[in-house]
Amino acid sequence: MKIGTSKIIQCVLILLLSGGFSLSEYGEDVPEKGDLAGEQYLGNRQNSKALSNEDVKKLLAGWHGFGFFERFEIWRNEGYTKEHFQMIRDFGFNFVQLFLDYRAYTTDEDWNEFDEEKFKMIDQGIQWAREYDLHVCLCLYRAPGFCIHDYQEYIKDPENFPRLWKEKEVQDVFVNHWRAIAQRYKHIPGEKLSFLVLNEPSYVEPETYYNVIRRTAEAIRSITPDRIVMTNGLDFGRDVCPEIIPLNVVQSKNYYDPQSITEYQTSWVEGSDQWSVPTWPLSPDHLITGLLHGPWQEKPQHSWLKLQGEFPAHTRVSVTIKQVSMQTDLVIRADNQPVFKKLFDPAPDQGEWEKVVHNKQYDIYQNIYHKTYTTELTSEAREFAFGVESGDWLIFSEIKIIPPADSGRREFVLKPFKEDNWIPQATFHLSDDGILSYADAPPDYQDYYQGRKIYLAEWKELADAGTPVFISQFGIYKNTPHEVTLAWMEDLLQEMKQAGFGWCLLWFHREFGIINSDRADVEYEDYHGYKLDRKMLELLQKYI
Repeated sequence: MKIGTSKIIQCVLILLLSGGFSLSEYGEDVPEKGDLAGEQYLGNRQNSKALSNEDVKKLLAGWHGFGFFERFEIWRNEGYTKEHFQMIRDFGFNFVQLFLDYRAYTTDEDWNEFDEEKFKMIDQGIQWAREYDLHVCLCLYRAPGFCIHDYQEYIKDPENFPRLWKEKEVQDVFVNHWRAIAQRYKHIPGEKLSFLVLNEPSYVEPETYYNVIRRTAEAIRSITPDRIVMTNGLDFGRDVCPEIIPLNVVQSKNYYDPQSITEYQTSWVEGSDQWSVPTWPLSPDHLITGLLHGPWQEKPQHSWLKLQGEFPAHTRVSVTIKQVSMQTDLVIRADNQPVFKKLFDPAPDQGEWEKVVHNKQYDIYQNIYHKTYTTELTSEAREFAFGVESGDWLIFSEIKIIPPADSGRREFVLKPFKEDNWIPQATFHLSDDGILSYADAPPDYQDYYQGRKIYLAEWKELADAGTPVFISQFGIYKNTPHEVTLAWMEDLLQEMKQAGFGWCLLWFHREFGIINSDRADVEYEDYHGYKLDRKMLELLQKYI
């Protein structure tokens, strides 16, 4: 999503007129049942006052640190480890983000009933962070009625999920949770504790998101006007949300692009174990999407994937189709002449598809096929083109180009790393030994197809216009080669520093972190019994 400068300026004028981070009093009481505001946590905040945007931006720019999931993964029943906080301080960092699951502080029976004993584990993490002079950000990763990990529920039933966006009663619960948390920690100054009220909001219209965040921010600030309130941008935390600029909340970004590097061979991304080994800068095959749009989508999304090279007669071409939306055709051209065409027509009954998928929102069928279709050249060609001439869209999971056995050429296999709905197709050159290189990219997409693009421009624009920005998550899973990981991280760290953005590496320890990350290609250093990734640590230290 791109935002226009004029829209930002318009929203910033509203922001300036509203007077910084202070919002009007919110009149509802903290719920009586399970009140979290025990006297031992209260303090005199009579002198508490709102921070200016410039004050907040200066604080954010200086925060660099790590996240902890101990109270999100409630099935582990983990508490925090004091030594981790000390290590972060000793390494020179000053920020920790505690990711929370609302079930980690409520009873099993009622999300309106708060469990004091459970909450003391969160108190302990905050206490240790303060002991080592680390700023603490509490992030509601799983909120009442919404968690990004439940996206399959949305796909199955978009009319009823996520509940946070559909039901006012659930929104009331969400706001009351933050009101109670604000009350519990009202004694902690704003420069020591901040709130990131929701992780990766998605499947929501901006107007609905605005209303939920407005109520939440008002509830928090009615108790502590100087509390820094953050929330992620839309679409998995990727995109700026101009509509919430007047609320004077920090907009935070989660940075995991490109996914083919950051989530290579992860258990939660289907097919990531089939992606080719990542490089940085990206190799061309990591930028090709498996989504072919038909003419119902405007250009450049309605585009053709083209492979140029020397293809002798009797070269076979196969395409494996994963999914088709509505009545849609697949066309393969050789030197601009059709050599294969098939019309797909998903329906509710039995057919050549493997699984029926009914999209309730639009009352259409988008069936899963997992079938391979093959054609053979009768004469030599210099270009193959793959596209959709009529219909909606289809997704392919593999293309094979199989030369004749006596040609001396290598078989080429293309497995697109993702199914992106906006990346256009491009033209590539395929060498005799099966290496792809760019031949032509669509207009206005040159930066993307160069394969070394860090997407912070719209966020820098937002910050320059007056809204504080923070990079609340970034990182790369353990299976990406270490040197590729460090190269990508350094490019991003440079961009964040130039933009004046503070940041948080997703995890301090385990698969995304700098200790006990279980990377197969790292020579770890023993550090007080922990396996320390010294190279990653020193890289991060360069940018604090």
